[in-house]
Amino acid sequence: MFPVALTAKPHWADALKSVKEELRAIPNHGIGFGAATTAAVSFNYLGQIRSLDGDAAPDTPRAHLLDVVAGTDNDQLSFTWYYCAQSHHEETVWRLAEQLRDAVTSIVSHCAQPDAGGRTPSDFPLARLDQATVDSLAGDGRDVEDIYPLTPMQAGMVFHTIADPPRTSTRSNCGCPALADPVAFGAAWQRVVEPDPEPAHIGHLGRRGRTRPGGAPNRAPADHLRRVHRRVAAHRPGHRATDAAEHRDTAG
Repeated sequence: MFPVALTAKPHWADALKSVKEELRAIPNHGIGFGAATTAAVSFNYLGQIRSLDGDAAPDTPRAHLLDVVAGTDNDQLSFTWYYCAQSHHEETVWRLAEQLRDAVTSIVSHCAQPDAGGRTPSDFPLARLDQATVDSLAGDGRDVEDIYPLTPMQAGMVFHTIADPPRTSTRSNCGCPALADPVAFGAAWQRVVEPDPEPAHIGHLGRRGRTRPGGAPNRAPADHLRRVHRRVAAHRPGHRATDAAEHRDTAG
């Protein structure tokens, strides 16, 4: 056990992320901080237990003014409060316990919302981002596995693109005049261009406070293979009309 000061936030979404980051920032998970006895309030979560029932001897020296012990029993979260009657009135402790109960209920309701969630900078230690940038890049984080800084070559390419944006765009088309099985070719091409089913990896480059993603979750366009059929009827005097057909499959 070790002392820690947490920053209060008005909204649960910000509060949960802030507490998560502050706890993760504690060196060595608090090992070596021997000043736990100086804290006025002790909070100890015991995890899965059978019971929190138990009394302390009246003459037992108290290391803290308030001891809050929590645990989960039969899928129920319980809190037990230990206090000294010479320091706190029972009504005061009851009021604090009810406020804690209401806060936990509110947190559960918040986390049950469809748009709840998100990632924090400590989830992507290599990228060294702030919370605002993480929110901009990762969103709710459900489709992002990790964020990496760009390699030197990638960073150089992005830098020159930002410094001197290209004035024209380049599009390449590939024509296949004769295909034995256009349907099979189309299915193979679709496998090539469809998005990666694995969570996306995002690269990052910061420049003057701005952030450029190196890669983000993409959705493939609905039509990657276009089959072009052209049929031309040619009429010549004195001759029967003939049909000339052109079939071309293009990938682009």
